[in-house]
Amino acid sequence: IALVGLMALPLIAQQTQGPAIVSPEILADRRVIFRLWAPKANEVQLSGDWMGPQPPTALAKNESGVWTVIVGPFEPNIYT
Repeated sequence: IALVGLMALPLIAQQTQGPAIVSPEILADRRVIFRLWAPKANEVQLSGDWMGPQPPTALAKNESGVWTVIVGPFEPNIYT
């Protein structure tokens, strides 16, 4: 039974695949665009160590179910 379940996973994933997105995308002015395909989500928020104590940033949803936010600009560094 487990083998059948595992074999079905690629088919399920293929059927629920969303649009091709690039994320993160670093712009020439050192701002960063984050995108996430989550058509059934009601809210998506971004947080990271670069934000310090501020609350998470909300993403906006488009008609395709892709959530997007632009943050920065950032100094070159390693961020999580």
